[in-house]
Amino acid sequence: EGQSVNRRFLVMRRNQSDLRNVTHVTPVPGSLVAEKFHEFLYSQKFKSFDELEESIKRFSRETGYHFKPKNSHKFVAENPYAEKFVFYSRKYICILAPTSKRLGCDAFFNIIHHKEGVFVVTSFKAEHNHGPFSVEPPRVEPSNLDHQLTEFRSLSSSSPTTQNQTEILCVLFKRIMNDGIFDSYTDLLAKVKEYEQVNKNIKSFLLKGFEHKV
Repeated sequence: EGQSVNRRFLVMRRNQSDLRNVTHVTPVPGSLVAEKFHEFLYSQKFKSFDELEESIKRFSRETGYHFKPKNSHKFVAENPYAEKFVFYSRKYICILAPTSKRLGCDAFFNIIHHKEGVFVVTSFKAEHNHGPFSVEPPRVEPSNLDHQLTEFRSLSSSSPTTQNQTEILCVLFKRIMNDGIFDSYTDLLAKVKEYEQVNKNIKSFLLKGFEHKV
């Protein structure tokens, strides 16, 4: 019975028209991930897209579980909410979500923009089927990083380690590169250098692509 109660908490849907109960959901006792999800995401009313993104990052830093956007619906440019919220609905899935080539984690959550002028989480599954992990750039000397990259390249393309590392690198790339939005060429180069801490081979690839566009 305890398990079924826990699962009902982990997979649930909120009545979108009733925000009065947002702050009254009791987390699963003893479940740190569920408590943190409630603290940073489910119980919150986000007043901007930036607030939502920052809270997702805090959840990931404290738990070691990471989400990435999948389906998004943007406001039209003329909408008064477009600049501040960008999207009127979005789905986030686990970074290790299933793909056509592998089974994966089906944890997720959905957000919508409510008429009160806030983002809220409307449905979710907070239970992950894998342990936590860090996607922070490793603090190692360049020579050690070269060694790690060589080890990574020597793995089979179908290896779970390779697939997981690829997913992590993709998320870091999108996060650092800010969805391809740069204030200047200098800003672009700064982001490239930042990403080099994770994968030094990415610099030449990006610069070649930039030169082709110019």
